[in-house]
Parts: sequence; C-alpha cells; structure tokens
Amino acid sequence: MITIASTAYDVNGPLVVKRSASTSAGGITRRVSRTAILNESSVFGYHGVTETDRDISISVKKPSSAQVARAETLFRGNKNLTVALAEGLFLCAAVRQKSTTKALTMTFYVVEKLS
Repeated sequence: MITIASTAYDVNGPLVVKRSASTSAGGITRRVSRTAILNESSVFGYHGVTETDRDISISVKKPSSAQVARAETLFRGNKNLTVALAEGLFLCAAVRQKSTTKALTMTFYVVEKLS
C-alpha cells in the first residue's frame, strides 16, 4: 500500500492506493560531474549520494473516480506531500499528476527522507 497525504491537517484525509508493478521509488544515483580538459581527457568529481536524488513514480491501474479526484486535490492544493511506501516515509515535491480511465500516474521529487 502507498499513502499520499498533505503535510498539514486535511479534512479529506490521505490518498491510499495499492502498489503496482510499475511503481518506482527510484534507485540510488551517485552525484558525478565530468569536465573535459585541454589534453583531451576528463576530470571527474564525485559528490556522494543523497536521498534527494530519488524520483518516486506511482501508477494506479483503473483508478476510481474518487481516487482521481483526491489525487487532483492533493496536487493542486499542496506544494509538498508526504509519501509512505515500503522504502520509507518521504517528504516530496509534487511534480506531475496525469489521469486517464486506464491509469493514474503521479511523480514526486524527494525533498527529505523522514524515516
């Protein structure tokens, strides 16, 4: 199960959906920069790994009209949302939300891992 909620009190409560196979909590991405230098070589800078390099993509197949409406309300009314899934609890920036009769897809950028 995945829970998406406002960071403040919301009388409508969270959006709770089943996790699908196409849901992704992002992998670990290392911050690496590459700069070309004059001798036709490159210099690499390694800057570590952080949780904020994750993108979370959630896909719900055949969503109900209530799920679509709740997702739209959460996205329109909140800058940041909390997203709880098996990988942890995250404070996220809501980036994209798209819905059709076949699927509801949501994309979040991780601001901070809360637990």
